[in-house]
Amino acid sequence: MAGVEAGAWIEDMAEAMAIGRSLGDRVIVIGTSMDGALSAIAATDPQLSEGISVIMLISHDLSLNGPAIWLMPPFPRLWTPLVLGSVQVTAPVNSGHKKFWATRWPTAALCPPGVLMREARAADYTRAMMPLLVLYAPGDQGIDPRAIAPVIASWGGSVEMRERRMQAGDAPYAHVIEGDVLSPGQNEAVTGLILAWAHGI
Repeated sequence: MAGVEAGAWIEDMAEAMAIGRSLGDRVIVIGTSMDGALSAIAATDPQLSEGISVIMLISHDLSLNGPAIWLMPPFPRLWTPLVLGSVQVTAPVNSGHKKFWATRWPTAALCPPGVLMREARAADYTRAMMPLLVLYAPGDQGIDPRAIAPVIASWGGSVEMRERRMQAGDAPYAHVIEGDVLSPGQNEAVTGLILAWAHGI
């Protein structure tokens, strides 16, 4: 993870889009967290967005919440580990989190997401003409939900935004709003919402 550059994520997005276009008539892109920023960027690029029918952004990162925002560019990856240490560790909240998630990673891996967030905030969303569904939790402690509004205001296609209210037993920090590991109680409602919206487009 320490050796990955933001450009490599863009290349992965291009490869994924090529695969999607080859498999079906409609390409539905669902971007969660940092992949949401990546998907938002792709929506404004004529080549990357080719064939995208709709986009869903779930808890997408455009800006970090709280003091972590200083990790974003132009601060270089060279001295960030000197300040925070070379490795970051997160205590797992349950056995599934421990088994399936990365809970230990090099601090340098925090820098490429900062580059993508900067690019996503600067993108021209008037060029994104496909319908957009945004799902997020107002109490998300990982991202700054205020960064969502400028994207919605300038998006070229139709936009629908849905807030999710996290309940007891859902993910800490309200960032992961669906999934068996951290927010199983949200699965039925969120999945139903996504399917109903996609079928209605």
